[in-house]
Amino acid sequence: MIIFSSCHSHKKLSSNRASKEKASERKEYYSKKFDVKLDRESNLKLYAAIDSWLGVKYKFGSCTKTGIDCSCLVNAVYREAYNCNTPRDTKGLYEQIKKVDSDELREGDLVFFKMSEGKIDHVGIYLSNKKFVHASTKGGVMISDLEEEHFKKSFKTGGRLKCS
Repeated sequence: MIIFSSCHSHKKLSSNRASKEKASERKEYYSKKFDVKLDRESNLKLYAAIDSWLGVKYKFGSCTKTGIDCSCLVNAVYREAYNCNTPRDTKGLYEQIKKVDSDELREGDLVFFKMSEGKIDHVGIYLSNKKFVHASTKGGVMISDLEEEHFKKSFKTGGRLKCS
């Protein structure tokens, strides 16, 4: 009986170690791919969800792997990573957030932009290191930097979306 318990405990330990090593490898992969620093608290489901959308072309009003817009990207990623349904439009997302200063942004927060005259009309998901993912009209789903001049000028606010 003691021998089997010991073997069983050893297998569990090995399984846990393998699981931690696999998570560590995935963090390293996403860290390099997205050019962000991931820590122990990083949500690997968030990065996996984003990874599955990278490169999908932009298509206004669409929500498929053949074309997607910025608010649907948020909706799809939040559903997959957080099991959370979000409003389907930028205005609805903006109305649901708790605003935070740009220096308080955390992984998964939303970032909003005013790309043209008038209202806030673009949204992305903050990662870290000033990087965010969004569906760009020119490049499709991509990672960009808040420090890029274009985004620096058009950035309006960041916010935390509460999922219920």
